[in-house]
Amino acid sequence: MSDHTGLRVRDLAIDYEGRAILRDVNIDVHPDEIVALLGPSGSGKSSLLRCIAGVQQPSIGVIAWDGEDITTTPAHRRRIGLVFQDPLLFPHRDVGANIGFGLAAEGRPQRVAELLELVGLAGFERRDVATLSGGEAQRVALARALAPRPRLLLLDEPFGALDRDLRDRLAVDVRTLLRAQGTPALHVTHDREEAALIADRVVQLAPPTAAP
Repeated sequence: MSDHTGLRVRDLAIDYEGRAILRDVNIDVHPDEIVALLGPSGSGKSSLLRCIAGVQQPSIGVIAWDGEDITTTPAHRRRIGLVFQDPLLFPHRDVGANIGFGLAAEGRPQRVAELLELVGLAGFERRDVATLSGGEAQRVALARALAPRPRLLLLDEPFGALDRDLRDRLAVDVRTLLRAQGTPALHVTHDREEAALIADRVVQLAPPTAAP
């Protein structure tokens, strides 16, 4: 029976080629909560997100959702969305087809239109993705990640390539959108101002201490 605790990461460690990437990581993201994971480059933030998403396995530790251990659950069964710094849009598909990718045909146009409205791009269904600005492309990537109604959204420095003013505006807009959708999120950044704008709570992730 689910306990509705959301995401729980316990005692997670990642090693790569004999080097410790992460050690003893413990993080919670409660339902409807937005948590910012703050840390410098090389602190293992992106590696942690990949483990939570299921595209990388930790060396040790437990990842659970609502009390159920999902550490070895395949990525496609976790219902977790992931947005990267690079929007990674499909260049041969228009905006609507990018957002609707992976959705069942029934209800797809309505869901696409709903999400474009939510991200402030109403009417962009037929736009070529090559014509989008950086901020618009990131909004499309966000809409695509939210389209299948994930139970958790992971944001891996999605505003890192944008200028300061646009980053701040998107951080506020994304917070509003996640609140409207009721979607909990874990947002990775090295920017304290951005973390404060988007998150309910900030968690500091430090690189593992080298063994003596």
